[in-house]
Amino acid sequence: MPQSRIAERLLVHAGLCRRLAAASLDENLAAKFLRMASECAEAATGRGEADEQRSAPQR
Repeated sequence: MPQSRIAERLLVHAGLCRRLAAASLDENLAAKFLRMASECAEAATGRGEADEQRSAPQR
């Protein structure tokens, strides 16, 4: 499977995880879904935690 197709599927999965998190009544489960969404998005874009911290808005 081409890399772009894998990235596309990871982004779709990230979106589904976000929707499940929003619908969850359990805060722990919602947090787990949000972590999964973040990990899928990072894998799809090739960005790691270091990249994400650099691009985070400064407070």
